[in-house]
Amino acid sequence: MVELETSRLFLREIVESDLPDIHEYGSNPEVCRYTPWGPNTLEESKNFIEKSIKEQRVNPRKNIGLGIILKSENKLVGGCGFTNISPHKASIGYVLNRN
Repeated sequence: MVELETSRLFLREIVESDLPDIHEYGSNPEVCRYTPWGPNTLEESKNFIEKSIKEQRVNPRKNIGLGIILKSENKLVGGCGFTNISPHKASIGYVLNRN
């Protein structure tokens, strides 16, 4: 399991219980304004989490999605990750809750 920690944030792989927080930002039109997805329905947010969990079992990994947890509130406030991972390149992205 991929985990990273700073003094303020904890980054870890997505789990099923992240649904309320992921849907909160993923359904917000302003958050999704410049993304290729969203705003998401509840079903789309569930599908995203299922896909993320399945990708955690792929070896070698092609995508790594991480939830961004604000330690002071113990709340998932966004996501970040690497996609299309290959030996010499990958794409990186992030999204944050407006609140």
